[in-house]
Amino acid sequence: MLVSFAKSVQGESHKRREKQSENLENGRKFPCQDKSFAQHSLKANDGTLFDFVAVCDGHGGAPYFRSELGADFAIEVLKNMLVRNMTRISELASSKQYEKIKTQLALGITKRWREKVSLHISENPITEQEYAFLEDEKLEAAQKYKEGKNLFAIYGCTLIAYFATKTFWYALQIGDGDFLLSYDGKSFELPMPEDKDCFLNQTTSICDDNAKDEVRCCYGEKLPLVVFCSSDGVANSFRDSESLKQKFYLPIYNLFDNTEFPQCKKECVQSECDLKCHLCLVFEEIFSFLPILSKKGSGDDISLAGIVNVNANRILAMRYYIRGMKNLGIQSGNTAGLKLLKKSADLGYEKAQFEYGRLCYNRSSQHKILEKHLLNKSQRYLEEAKENGVSEASILLQEIFGNLFNEKLSQLEEKVMSEIEGGES
Repeated sequence: MLVSFAKSVQGESHKRREKQSENLENGRKFPCQDKSFAQHSLKANDGTLFDFVAVCDGHGGAPYFRSELGADFAIEVLKNMLVRNMTRISELASSKQYEKIKTQLALGITKRWREKVSLHISENPITEQEYAFLEDEKLEAAQKYKEGKNLFAIYGCTLIAYFATKTFWYALQIGDGDFLLSYDGKSFELPMPEDKDCFLNQTTSICDDNAKDEVRCCYGEKLPLVVFCSSDGVANSFRDSESLKQKFYLPIYNLFDNTEFPQCKKECVQSECDLKCHLCLVFEEIFSFLPILSKKGSGDDISLAGIVNVNANRILAMRYYIRGMKNLGIQSGNTAGLKLLKKSADLGYEKAQFEYGRLCYNRSSQHKILEKHLLNKSQRYLEEAKENGVSEASILLQEIFGNLFNEKLSQLEEKVMSEIEGGES
């Protein structure tokens, strides 16, 4: 089951600048210049369904005062190109002409982006206030703009994008930021070729005169389990790429399939509700953390967008486990709680397998008629938990069934000795 998400947040440094007295007096704002988008199963004009993720980072600095609009334009242009041209792109992919895809997309994106910028600035000329703010910081840039020079820079931004059909995936990038993917949910790759022109605060841009030649790409035919695109505000909050993967991207992915969120506000009784509530809690966790990351890290605007192939059964199993344990905590032996726990265990959730196996053993001593049946169930679920890595299950199996084996062996020995003694007499 594919889920997509995208979030851009204003950087902490921008918030601080807005609160400075001179900016409060003149009403100057420093909005988030990042834009992001993610959607799975977009429909192209030829009927092809494709997944699409994009992050654009508008340039910081006074001369780029409309860069958030440029970022919006870049995403819109590429999305529309893919919708219109997926037939041609798929044909090139099927014949392994991936570099040709890059050439055609790079030319189309940069050309149409410039057309949108030209139209916008003709309909929305630079205002006196925009000139005044710019002259306070970059007088030279203001003079160039008044002469009609280098106007595309006002809207300058970077671009990272990923799209995929059922048969291939493709990613392209201009400028900084990160594109990551994982095939197993445990290790992440950074497959995009490095841009040597991106260094410190310098980056290539869609507004460059030679932007079509600065586009990089990567691609593949095995579809990844998870894809993330992020602006440089994320990576700049970590020491290195390994720290970024282990301390950010892996925990983000684990929120989907490996995190037990507490009982939601509504009492879920249907699978669809359970899934929806879990994913809402995941997204709340991600979105609430991004401003904190900016504050403690880079201070920059931050964008994160992705598509994740989640294990719906595992999510349901976690939700059943949480509700089952809650019911059992309220009333030991609660029938509804036991049923939920069993449903979770049968869906393969290892913690539920252990708890249900343990409860079956405890109940076996209370129900002599069902003792053998419950012991068999206990052994089955505990062994499944053991196979799924629950160390406590190994210990309990040994304690329960090791003792039972020793007890039966002792009984057998007594029987044999009794028969021998009876024969001797």
